[in-house]
Amino acid sequence: MSEAIAWEKLPGVPDLPTGQVHIWRISLEQPTESLSDCRRDLSAEELDRADRFHFERDHRRHLISHCWLRRLLGAYLGVPASAIQFEIAAHGKPHLGGDLAGSDLKFNLAHSGEIALLGVCRGVEVGVDIEKIRTMPDMMRVAARFFSMQEQAQLAQISQDLLTRAFFKCWTSKEAFIKNLGAGLYFPLDQFDVNLDPCQPARLLRIAGDQREASRWQLVSLPVDEGYLGALAVRDVASLLVRCLVKT
Repeated sequence: MSEAIAWEKLPGVPDLPTGQVHIWRISLEQPTESLSDCRRDLSAEELDRADRFHFERDHRRHLISHCWLRRLLGAYLGVPASAIQFEIAAHGKPHLGGDLAGSDLKFNLAHSGEIALLGVCRGVEVGVDIEKIRTMPDMMRVAARFFSMQEQAQLAQISQDLLTRAFFKCWTSKEAFIKNLGAGLYFPLDQFDVNLDPCQPARLLRIAGDQREASRWQLVSLPVDEGYLGALAVRDVASLLVRCLVKT
């Protein structure tokens, strides 16, 4: 499905009907003067969290990603960015709170390097992940620790030139699935299998203990930028349309 996805630059936020997922690509490389504008949209708690980062780059990335999370959600909801309130679920996944707690708008934010991805949809949970593709000398050791036995077997069959991309396809797919659930480390990563072959579409193959559950999920590999790989996970969407949108 990723081959059919093209990134769109639009002047505003498009309509979001049920069955569509909007994926926003947000550049975290912004001029210093824009950080002051970002700070005005964030809550005291978000500012405090940003100011705790030791490195300036992490401070900047946090400010920009969470500012645009608020601005884009506010555009969908018709409210100012500063009016957005969040609540945190049991395992840490944020959702809309306060006066907006009854909204059917669901979202998930991920960032790596200088890019953030925001997934937004209606009525069902969404999970997104992004990773900057990089050389990992300990790749197979990490796979042995976190991947299922089936995924490790798949990885062993991948040609050397595709090995790094296969690893990150698996990692982002698994993270998107976990983030959709909002389960974090409470759902073991080796208890489900995904397809990690870079030449094939992403797919959830198996969930331990439930033979039918995997068929209810859709995984989509997202072509982000050169050197990055993203993934989307949604459940119980009969006809899925993914629109990839750019916010620079």
